[in-house]
Amino acid sequence: MIQLLVLDKIIEYDIKYDTSFITLEDTDFTIQLFKHKLKNCQLNNFIFTAPRSGKGKGGLEKEYNQGAKQKGILQFQEKYKNDNIIKIIDLEKGKYKINWLKFKNAF
Repeated sequence: MIQLLVLDKIIEYDIKYDTSFITLEDTDFTIQLFKHKLKNCQLNNFIFTAPRSGKGKGGLEKEYNQGAKQKGILQFQEKYKNDNIIKIIDLEKGKYKINWLKFKNAF
């Protein structure tokens, strides 16, 4: 069963789509939901084409070439520094892992 976002809970918990994030803004939004025991889903079945992250040319290509992904990873790490949510594997290559198991028992 898919639970849709409940707007009154998003308002109550002051969950915001943080536009200050350079990258990982969608992951940040999901983490905020999970921290309040709310759910989120990704609808990949409705994507017509989806190149691997960072591989397709797009509107942020220039920013990515100037280190936006690395800056976004560091920004995410700073926001959640006390939660042990992100592990940086290789910052130069933009490789990281999110500790989703941290939220395993949240539901």
